[in-house]
Amino acid sequence: MNFSQRGFVLIEAIIALVISAVGLLGIALFTSNMIGESSKAKSESEAISIAQKEIEVLRGYAASYSLSSIISDEPVWPVSTSVSGTRENYTLSGDVVWSAISGTSLADASITVSWYEGSVTLNTVIVEDMFDSKAQGGNGDAEAGGNPYALTPPTGGAQYGDDAPGGNLPDIVTLTGDQISVVSVQQSEGGGVKLVYTDDTDPSNPIEYELLTYNGNAFSEIRGVVYVDFSSTNIPSTSFNDLVVRASDTGVCPRSDAHTIPGSSDWFVEYRCFFGAGWYGNIDVLYDVVSESDTYRNQCVGDPNEIDDGTDLSRHPNWIEPLDDKREYRGYGLAVVAGSGYEADSSGNLLYVAQGLAEGAVYGYGLAEAGQQLVIGDGNHDFVLEKQPGGNPSSAELDTTCGTVLSTVTIPSYAGHFPGTSGASSGAFTSFTGNNGDFVCLEVNGAFSCPANIPSSLGAVTSASIYSISGTISQALTSPLVSTATSQFPTGVINNCIRDGNGNLSCTSEPICTNTSSSFLCSVIAASGATWSGSITHSISDANYSICAPSGGMQTFPSISGSVSGATVSVIASGASCGETPALGTYTVVMTNNTGTTYDLADYVEYIVVDSVSYACTDSTASWKKNGKTVTLSCDAPTSLDTSDSILLDGATNITVTITNVSGTSVTASYP
Repeated sequence: MNFSQRGFVLIEAIIALVISAVGLLGIALFTSNMIGESSKAKSESEAISIAQKEIEVLRGYAASYSLSSIISDEPVWPVSTSVSGTRENYTLSGDVVWSAISGTSLADASITVSWYEGSVTLNTVIVEDMFDSKAQGGNGDAEAGGNPYALTPPTGGAQYGDDAPGGNLPDIVTLTGDQISVVSVQQSEGGGVKLVYTDDTDPSNPIEYELLTYNGNAFSEIRGVVYVDFSSTNIPSTSFNDLVVRASDTGVCPRSDAHTIPGSSDWFVEYRCFFGAGWYGNIDVLYDVVSESDTYRNQCVGDPNEIDDGTDLSRHPNWIEPLDDKREYRGYGLAVVAGSGYEADSSGNLLYVAQGLAEGAVYGYGLAEAGQQLVIGDGNHDFVLEKQPGGNPSSAELDTTCGTVLSTVTIPSYAGHFPGTSGASSGAFTSFTGNNGDFVCLEVNGAFSCPANIPSSLGAVTSASIYSISGTISQALTSPLVSTATSQFPTGVINNCIRDGNGNLSCTSEPICTNTSSSFLCSVIAASGATWSGSITHSISDANYSICAPSGGMQTFPSISGSVSGATVSVIASGASCGETPALGTYTVVMTNNTGTTYDLADYVEYIVVDSVSYACTDSTASWKKNGKTVTLSCDAPTSLDTSDSILLDGATNITVTITNVSGTSVTASYP
């Protein structure tokens, strides 16, 4: 019985071991499958990231190349055929073909990333001219997509947010009616600002979508309206959701819902384009209905009161067809040499290069918000959406049609969406008077200074013209009191750098303004053939004097195209009132030297000082001998002169001579 019991235990143990082994084997197989699935998921995630980067490269190409060129593999895409990832070695293949549905207006793109165990494929659509910014000047006639320079316009300092990769806004944003009211600028947790769409469908659990980020203090903005001519386009206000405002590169342009016009079927939307500092490029308006995109993408811009002045800066009415350059934004500033100054050519002419938006600059309607500043004098940024009339009209005829449409628009009061315009009857848009044409010159260093003929290449430089602003200074002292600077160079100096044939720079620091006691002369610099706008500011550091005119010491010049005269600078003694001009008389002054030192008056400038204001005497070169000897001066001074006033000998060491008697125009004085 004991043996039988021991045998039973042994058999029982063997059975238990077998059961355990089977169970452990199952667990091992399950764990192995889990590890395999996890590894595959991580590889897929990495492959998707690689594919998304190639898609973003392709979207960048669409800003510089025509679709026909991209489809012909010029440039080659995908950029890489193989990538060594952190987990796998991946192989890339892709293709771009014309869309079978939309002919030449759309292209379908596909990218496949493969590795040993699998592959992922991403598809996208690119639109002819949607992102095209040919770097061509305003009023150009070349076809879009034909950019020979292969240059993508600067993106500026902003980046697309996590919820808008490559500029693809989430559907919840694009399908929203009034987009402006549901986006806001917020401070980023790590510094900088971000543009956020807030979905508050569930007020207790709002969801935020990050659309755009910028590491600076404030976004730059361009604001305007898109007006739809219903009689031409037959697009009803209920279709406002199909209007898309797009920038040529990194920027987000939310728009409002439709503003209808009483007694008319026309309507308009407002838009706000947000950018980082440094952006420049194009803004386009799309009627995003695939079957009708070409038909309704004609635009009309400009001021109906302007005529064509023959330059790229003209604001005359201009018809923009689907294959024309879209409204372009570009500024020009002096070529800066890092750490040195401004670059000039071998002849000493300063060079101008393309530059973008200043941080926080706001162009267009409404008020500036935190960290921003309104740009004054830039005009409006409005579009009209039109349908081209039949009969194959010429370019001039289309411009005339555009002018007629613009001139008939008058907007009654309405509540707007721009900052400061949301109150009843506070809407900013009233008409197309003051509207920009198809090229907008951005303000750079306080001046709008774009060449009359915009260089076709974004990287091209243009020489600068130098204009002078000169004027007189009215003051009693013969020594300079006034300092002058320009808004272009507020420090008052410019570093002029010349590069020799070996690429070496030679820089000199030069004053931008020079002053004497009776005049000022400033140089302002504009791109060749361009006008200059800005201001000059006069200041005095001596607390005994102030500037009476111009008001605040500043004079503004809205537009100059050559050398001009500035306003007379009037200097008065502190405490005096502007406009007070004391009556002056000519005095004969006899000074007695009671010291044991002889003074050579050639070393001094002589003044009569009345109520802290110095009035110049006729400069003397006489020797003022010691021990009671006299010297005679002739001086102009106010008729109120008395013994409370004094004579000043202005030299290395000033001497103050006491007036002892005033009798008519005869004055006696002694020192000490």
